[in-house]
Formats: sequence, C-alpha cells, structure tokens
Amino acid sequence: MSQKSISPGDEFDRALTVWLDSTAERPDTTESELRRLFGEAWKDRRASIRAGVLIYLSKTVPDDGLPIVNAALMSRNPTIRRHALTTTLTYARSGAADAPGLERRVARIAEDDEDADVRWLALLTLTRLSNSEHEDTLRRILRSDSSPKLRLEAGLALLRRGFGDVLPALVRDFRTDPQLAESSALARHICDEMNLELQPEDRREVARLADRAIETHRARLHDRKEEKEDRAVSALFISRFARPTRAETDIVGRLAVTATTPKGGVIAVNALAEIGTKRAYHWLNQVRQSSKIEEARRRAESTLSDSKA
Repeated sequence: MSQKSISPGDEFDRALTVWLDSTAERPDTTESELRRLFGEAWKDRRASIRAGVLIYLSKTVPDDGLPIVNAALMSRNPTIRRHALTTTLTYARSGAADAPGLERRVARIAEDDEDADVRWLALLTLTRLSNSEHEDTLRRILRSDSSPKLRLEAGLALLRRGFGDVLPALVRDFRTDPQLAESSALARHICDEMNLELQPEDRREVARLADRAIETHRARLHDRKEEKEDRAVSALFISRFARPTRAETDIVGRLAVTATTPKGGVIAVNALAEIGTKRAYHWLNQVRQSSKIEEARRRAESTLSDSKA
C-alpha cells in the first residue's frame, strides 16, 4: 500500500465507517463536527487528510471515539499510526476506561513497529504516561539492537523510575556513539536528582563523560568562529548541566541581544533563564529593550514577568 494513502480495507477506514453508520441520526455537536471532517476526508484518501479526524479526537476526546483510536494504532499507514499515538496520550490522560489497554498497545508498538519513527514516538508516548511503568518493555528496548536513540530514551526513562542498574548499559552507548555522548550529562543529573545507588566505578565513569561533554560545549561557547546559533545551543547545555561563570553569562547575554535568527535568540534567552542569576536578569532586560528579534523580546518579557509573580 502507498505510504501516502489509506485503502478501503485499512482498519482505520473500517472503524470510521462503523462509527459513521452508528451515529448517522445523532444531533450531538461533537459528532456532527466529526462527521463533517470525515465526510471531507472520505473524498480524499491521503493519510494527511484522514489524520484530521485524529487531531479532532485529541482535542474533544469523545468516549465513542476510542474504537477509532484503537483501529488507527493498527493502521497499515505509518502517518496514521503516528497521529494515533498522539491521540492515545490524550485519551490515556483523560482517564478513558481502556487507558491500561491503550498503554499495552503503545508498549507493543514501541518494541515491534516496522517504522522507526513510529517506534520512537511510541516510546516517547509510553514514557509520558504518568501512571505507566512498563519496566520490562523499557528493559527489552535497552537490550535490543534497535536504534541508539531508542535505547537512550528507554534507559533514561528507567533511570527516572529509579533503576540505577541500567547505567552501565547507557555508559557503553555514551562511549561508542559520539552523538549520544553529551547525554551523559543528563544521565548524571538524573542520578544525582534521584539519589540513585550506583557502583562507584559507574558513577565515576558517567561523571567523566559528562564533564568531557560540558568542556566540549564550553569550548564552543567561547569560540567566536562558531555560528551564533551553535554557541547559543552550547550555552543552554552549560546552563542546564554546569555552573556558568559570570564571564560566560555575559557571553550568553551578548548572544541573546545580538541574535540574528529567532531560533538563536530564543535559545540564548532560555539559557539566561536557566542561569537565573542577577547578571542573567540584567541581560534579559537588555534583550527586552534592544533585541531586533521579536520572538526573543517576547520570551525575555515572559521570563521577567514570571520571575516577578
């Protein structure tokens, strides 16, 4: 089947048809709007159009929309499965009757879906379900040969749940994959915040890797040859996982005031907000008054307002 369309035999398509037939005579406003959306989608079988039904369900959460969400999780089209996962999170948090069943389906998708992006989103959904443990699923993903990104997310989720014994597996990935190495700083932060019991050698090794990642970002922050946006990213990293010096705070402040892109300006402002010192707030005032980037000015204004609340 084409990745861009929904066939009449798809589970999602069949569920929508059943729903339409069962609600044909109902005047309910929510159902009427859903009927209108589906009527438009029926004329165009592109998955991106059909996904509008799921987006609407995630906003309104009607009880009888749950079978549609379940069917969408089993759709043969990855676009529909991705939208279904977002809607699943909304239903589970709303206290839907089948919330545990939804979580089990999401756990299976995180392990077994043929599409890597769908597995990734399913894992993120699983870790965001507040009542979800799913330790066995997360451990299987951590031990699997799936993508390093999935193993990292599963391992960090387990750390947040208090399972310090997974740290050695994470450290192995930090050593072998340069793209994951800087996550060692986050792993150390979680271990310290959770006060996890760790083997001394594991604690020393994650600290060594975290310190090395911080030093790499410090070097980039100080290097004027680097792009401003990249330096702002490094500033945010340092502000979260280290203690920026006054001189570094001034560098971040100048990056925020002189930013030339919305992304770079907002990231630098966020770094100042994370630093949270009087010097950082001095620079936030400067951004509010002098920055040419509207998004940065608004973010600085919001941060300053929150600090006064």
